[in-house]
Order: sequence, then C-alpha cells, then structure tokens
Amino acid sequence: MESELRRMNFGCGPVQPEGWHNVDILDLGQEYVNDILEGLPFPDDHFDYTIANHSLPGISNRWVLRALEELHRVAKPEGVVRILVPDIHKAFTKWLEGDADYFPNMDGSIDERFCAYLTWFSGNVSVFTPIYLKELLQRAGWSEVTQVEFRTTSHPEYPGIVELDSREREDVIVEAVKA
Repeated sequence: MESELRRMNFGCGPVQPEGWHNVDILDLGQEYVNDILEGLPFPDDHFDYTIANHSLPGISNRWVLRALEELHRVAKPEGVVRILVPDIHKAFTKWLEGDADYFPNMDGSIDERFCAYLTWFSGNVSVFTPIYLKELLQRAGWSEVTQVEFRTTSHPEYPGIVELDSREREDVIVEAVKA
C-alpha cells in the first residue's frame, strides 16, 4: 500500500503533504530542515521513492552530483527518484518563437522574461537538459534512467510518485532506479 511506503519530498518548499518526509534547506515549517550537501538525516537504503520537484536547479552545478549521490544513498535497492526541472529546450523554443506569455509571473520584454525565467528570478543556479540530467544520474550510481511525461511514471508499483507533479507545460521529468 502507498501509505506504507517511505517517500521523500526533497526541496519541498511550501508543498508539504502528509505521508511524506518533507525536506528543505529552508525552515518552512517542515519536519526536516537540512542541507543535502551535509548529508540527509536518514539511514542508507531508507526510501522507496523520492521526488525532487524543481529543487536541483537551486544547487550549484558543481554540487549537483553530490546531491544525487546522497539521494542514491538513502534510496532502497530498486528505489526510484523522480526529478522535475524546467524544460530549457522548450523555454528556448518559446523565446525564439516570441511567445512572451510562456514565461510566468512578470511583465517586460520577452528577453527580460526569458532571462529571469532561466534563473527563476535569481533562485536557480543550475540548468539541465534531459541528456545532462541522465548523465549526472548515471554518474551518481542510478540506473534505468527514463524520461517520462507529466503525471505518468515508468514505475506503476508507485502510483503516488506522480502526485506532486505541478508544472505540466514546462517540466522535464526523469526517473531513475537504484540498482
């Protein structure tokens, strides 16, 4: 049963559903306030699955591999990680097409909107393509890296893994398994 699974919502921000181990570096009222680069407060082989929904872009590119290794450490064998990041390819396409409305939450020229979007108003310090994300996951020890669509999973044994999906039109979603 889904309620018996150990699930981590890494980089939870204000999204802190019950039944999840919600973790963020900022104290937003969640149970676990932790910097992943200092190690997560969980034992090895602990989680059935982890969601990292738009949290990796907030980690400096030089430390993303370390973060993925730590997520790998706390995953059970055959555990799954689901990573959601902005779709940079789509953003570039929308910019080239002149689609200013694609870029949320601001006024201004399309160039201003596009540049603010790439750094999510200075909150993001790393960007990812699907291939780069796959390479990083494999370097961190993950296998069976698969790009999936919004609200779909390549792991039907974990139907709840999709419940935190939130940005259908702008996400790249990748899942991987701990071998």
